Amino acid sequence: MYEDSDGLCKAHRQKSYNHYVISNATIKDFQQVISSEYNITINEKEAGEILTNLVGYFDLLAKIDHREQSENQGSLVSPLKKTD
Repeated sequence: MYEDSDGLCKAHRQKSYNHYVISNATIKDFQQVISSEYNITINEKEAGEILTNLVGYFDLLAKIDHREQSENQGSLVSPLKKTD
């Protein structure tokens, strides 16, 4: 592989979708998975958008879980602790 003018080879180039950075290699891998699993072809932009949505979804789930754990911290009763 050759390097571009900024010194990055094509395999290590990254794209920024919203505030998530997804490597070209990840996008290409995702395109191959979609092609082999669903027998459809999606372009690079579509693959990047799908991956961004997935990352955003799981990021939101992690934030909700973290918030719930923080709110419930200390209010949970251990099943091993006897309460009178």
